[in-house]
Amino acid sequence: MRRALPLACAALILAACEEEEAPTQVGVPIGVVIDRSGNNSEPTWLDAIKLARRHVNLGLRKAGFTRLQLAVLVTDSGNEPSVALPRAQELVRAKGARALILDTSQNDIAVHRTYYDADPGNDLGVPLLCGSCTTGTMNNPAATDPDPVTQAALRNGGGWNFRCLMSTKAISQVLVRLMLEKNGGDANGDGVFKVAFYGSDEAFGRGAAKDLKAYLTALHPTPPALVEELYHPRDADVNSYPWVEDMRKLSDALSSTGATDAVPDVIAVANFAQQQAATIKAYRQSGTAVRMLHYHAMRFSSVLDSLGSLADGAEGVSHLLLEAGAEGQVFADEYLQVYGVRPVYRDSNYYDGAMALMLAAVIAAQGKDDPDAITGAGIRAAVRHTSEVGGESIGTGPDEVARAVMAISAGRPIDYQGASGPMDFDPSGNVMGRLARFRAEGGAFVDVALYDCVRDAACPLSR
Repeated sequence: MRRALPLACAALILAACEEEEAPTQVGVPIGVVIDRSGNNSEPTWLDAIKLARRHVNLGLRKAGFTRLQLAVLVTDSGNEPSVALPRAQELVRAKGARALILDTSQNDIAVHRTYYDADPGNDLGVPLLCGSCTTGTMNNPAATDPDPVTQAALRNGGGWNFRCLMSTKAISQVLVRLMLEKNGGDANGDGVFKVAFYGSDEAFGRGAAKDLKAYLTALHPTPPALVEELYHPRDADVNSYPWVEDMRKLSDALSSTGATDAVPDVIAVANFAQQQAATIKAYRQSGTAVRMLHYHAMRFSSVLDSLGSLADGAEGVSHLLLEAGAEGQVFADEYLQVYGVRPVYRDSNYYDGAMALMLAAVIAAQGKDDPDAITGAGIRAAVRHTSEVGGESIGTGPDEVARAVMAISAGRPIDYQGASGPMDFDPSGNVMGRLARFRAEGGAFVDVALYDCVRDAACPLSR
């Protein structure tokens, strides 16, 4: 449900609020192709992106850098690759977007593939930054795929693709550790450790299963865990698909081949947000007592909106809601002031992703009098310079952006510290962050443990 305008932007002064954050010129457009109507939509993501635009434009003005402003061009992906690709192409070719913010792994791959196919005429030539891409095969130099074009896109050899949150690898690692806490994984005491994996049949679901199996092998090598995999169509309808039937299949003692092996000790779920909601409803209706653990998409606020009290007790592992300290607090306070509500899961990630691209545009603008001279290639090259080791530490909010602009103008490096955590892109375009074990309680998500993957790639427990 869409929120009402906050009091600060009530109807009588709406025009003044819009004027305050509107660019003084068209400036540099950033394209946004995210789900606004499909099975993974979260309306607040666009709010977070617009807040980043507001902060950058205010920061530019505070720093006296008035010849440059940033604009945002928005279109709906519907979480459908066949829709996301032409709409991304339209934003770049017809409307001049110099960079693109995308949403899910399947949509990002659909756009990124065009950079590596046999037709150079369809290359967009702008950096891609994904706010919800979590498959471990993406931005992975060792990725393999039967399709050579997809494989090239996954390996990101051209360096056009970035993402602003960690992949499922770290989440899978923590999920396996949670599974092993009770009786070494054999939670039901039948002498067999069996995991039932349930996912959407696309890059995210398949990638999560691959990561989960890798960590099961690493952390429980002997005897090897049994893993049963069941996938539903990537676009399975939340109302008409036989979700209960799948839950009953997962919780019985049969293997995927139909042979009898063991009742699973845990069910792990990796699919899109509204499919997570449908899965939980079916899980309750099936009456199974098998523990269920969820990947991050269960933490979307739209899942709580769909489930109400049915969500209570559901648990999983997600990226951090907000970074501790001033970076997360300033973002949350500014978000509350502008929109009248607190930010929810992934808002901080989309804010940070937009900030990285926009600060990169500021860097690319140095020495150029005409914003039209700022190219996609220039922004791509500048993205990694937004978080340089030893650079001037820059936090969130317009005052910090103003400090960043002055440092950039003076030729000093900057190190952006985001609301979701550090935005230190590695050579493949990935970042590392922190994770939370969460549980749904009383209509809200509660963090019950935190894991620090920034300090240590093994993601040790930090609280």
